[in-house]
Amino acid sequence: MMSAGLDSTSVAAVAAAELAGQGRRLAAYHAAPRAGFTGPVRPGWIADESGHVRMLAAQYGNIDLWVHRPAGRSPLDCMDGLFGAVGGPIRNPNNLAWLEAIYARAGADGVRALLVGHKGNMTISYTGLRSLRDLARRGHWAHVLREIRAFARQNGRDPAQVLKNEILIPLFPRLLYRAWSWLRGNRAGPPVWEATHSAILPAFAAEMRVDERLRTANQAAVGMENAGGDEYRRATLTAAADGPDFNQGYRSRFGVETRDPTCDLRVIDFCLSIPPSQYLRNGQSRWLIRRSMRGRVDPGILDRATRGAQAADWVEWLPPMRGGLRADLDRLERSALARRCLDLARLRGLLDAWPERLGLEHYTEYNLMLLRGMELGRFILWFEGDGAEGGP
Repeated sequence: MMSAGLDSTSVAAVAAAELAGQGRRLAAYHAAPRAGFTGPVRPGWIADESGHVRMLAAQYGNIDLWVHRPAGRSPLDCMDGLFGAVGGPIRNPNNLAWLEAIYARAGADGVRALLVGHKGNMTISYTGLRSLRDLARRGHWAHVLREIRAFARQNGRDPAQVLKNEILIPLFPRLLYRAWSWLRGNRAGPPVWEATHSAILPAFAAEMRVDERLRTANQAAVGMENAGGDEYRRATLTAAADGPDFNQGYRSRFGVETRDPTCDLRVIDFCLSIPPSQYLRNGQSRWLIRRSMRGRVDPGILDRATRGAQAADWVEWLPPMRGGLRADLDRLERSALARRCLDLARLRGLLDAWPERLGLEHYTEYNLMLLRGMELGRFILWFEGDGAEGGP
């Protein structure tokens, strides 16, 4: 499963070279928006990485690349099948349509193991930037300031702003940081369900002590905003997530096992044991993977300054879902369980106030909170036997 990022292209390059020595070929699968898509993406991000992926396929003669483009299915069409396989919703349902398309195609191709690079950001392609906080705490300020200046120069940023945001503010003791935030008018930070764009009903969240329980368990690196590199990487690598449940459910559904070489325990052990200067050097972030893969991955991928946006075409496929979402909401309002758990009034308000044209300013409310809330609602309907496919 290959994007044009450093992790999955590195995995693909190593696998292709290994298979070439055995006279075998590598099937590669990539998801892209429709050809010619020009919808909005954040600065520094690109919507269609298929050109970069084709660079790698051209570099190796034994990569058979399949590019999926939208085929009319939406995340709403995939949800009941997801629940039957996984037993629950997943965090980002906006990726469901292209994920299912790739697994279905891989299974039809006879693929039994699909390699991914999901955890690479914390191992092989770690930026090294957070580790400057650890060095600052140990008093290595000359090195920190030198790297900050070089990093800012490489990325066209103001060194003073990088120093403030990446080093000084995170180094504040947490009580001092909270006091500083309070003086600036931030009397209390947002509850965790707001910060994670959840549609949970606030009264139900309070009843279930969601904020307290989540922060205590440190799930999904909650509270790690100001952590240094070592603490953040370990928290992220060990945080509970829905990935394993999804992978196991889809293994039985499509006959394809998902494997991530970037979080092999031997890789984790190696990557956590080497000094941070291997990841950030002279302002060059992700230095380890860039030099390790030099000659193995096309420079157009290794040296690119942009990042790929997942499901970047959401502004196109989400509006046609409005009628189906409204029908689901009508059924949810008749469910006592849904009324107890979900902020149905907020979801109804979003559907009623649907903008004439979706843009980046609507991303968190519509592509994240609305979809996540309606996915959980669809799960409740499925669980209660009122789903679109007749329940479990």
